[in-house]
Amino acid sequence: MPNRLALAFVLITVVLIACQGPTKRYYNEFYDALTSTENGELETAVRHYNRFIARDTSESEAYYNLADLFRKLGRFDEADRMLRRSLEVEQYGSIMRAQRLFNAEEYEAALEEYRRRSRWDSLNISMLQNYATTLNKCGFHQEADSLFRRLAADWSLSKYGYNAWGSVQIRLGNYRDAISKFRKVLKMDPGFHHAHYNWAYTLVKMNEHEKAVARYRKALEIEPSFLDAYINLGDALRQLGRYDHALETLRRGYALDSADAALVCTWGEVLHDMGEFDNAIAKFERAAVLDPGRAHTYQQWAESLLAKGDKAAAIRMYSKALELDPDELGPVLRQQLKALKQVERNSQ
Repeated sequence: MPNRLALAFVLITVVLIACQGPTKRYYNEFYDALTSTENGELETAVRHYNRFIARDTSESEAYYNLADLFRKLGRFDEADRMLRRSLEVEQYGSIMRAQRLFNAEEYEAALEEYRRRSRWDSLNISMLQNYATTLNKCGFHQEADSLFRRLAADWSLSKYGYNAWGSVQIRLGNYRDAISKFRKVLKMDPGFHHAHYNWAYTLVKMNEHEKAVARYRKALEIEPSFLDAYINLGDALRQLGRYDHALETLRRGYALDSADAALVCTWGEVLHDMGEFDNAIAKFERAAVLDPGRAHTYQQWAESLLAKGDKAAAIRMYSKALELDPDELGPVLRQQLKALKQVERNSQ
């Protein structure tokens, strides 16, 4: 039995070495090329790089180094060709990294990769739409709008493109333009639930809550597991004073995901509006545990504390919200804190 195990081990080792041999030689070609270059063996280095490139066409450094060798050998046409290939490979690699980061919703990193490119003529419409969407996600709304306009003039935008462009218009405050984009999306695909959702969100911005409710419900009719739609529908019903329906909607969303901080916080806001401040505070506490970095939770928590007359605790919560989001919530929170602190001083 031991002899059989020993024989099996030897056979496995031989197979692994046989499999790794070509790969090892393939990687060694690059390093052998570097060594040959250092030793002044330029023609030998060229052969090593050519063998490496025959196995791997994605390494821009190999093309760049090969171009430098051709330059030293006076073969300038070949040097120019390798430099062009190096640039093409590097740009393609950059855009592929950007696409992967975009799909992972790592928008800041994706934007950095998109901006590395100096030319766009090799990109397809899908990539350009993703680039424009990334600009919007990173706060460059005007730049995103300009790129979408160029794309619409030169290409036929997809439903994803028009939907993303509509989101840009929301950020710019162009609500009618946003709705026109979502309408185009739904002409292409009436069952595209994200367009119904974004249209509803736009209607909320326009204070047309009843119409928004209908759109959110349409989105949920198409996609019953759409958590964000439950949250925003619950909030729209809250703003209409239809608290029982709001709570029913939020409970349905909670059944899908009980660990969503935005949903739990919205639930707290409904309870606050109903005058159930202690229950509301319990929800805000839970939301803060689920997502400690969400400024809106602390802002709403402060409102319930203030309604209970706990000014000192409200000041702490407002301050926490301001610390987390000094830009978007900052102007409002600073005014609230200033007024609240003045009341505190006057009461002492």
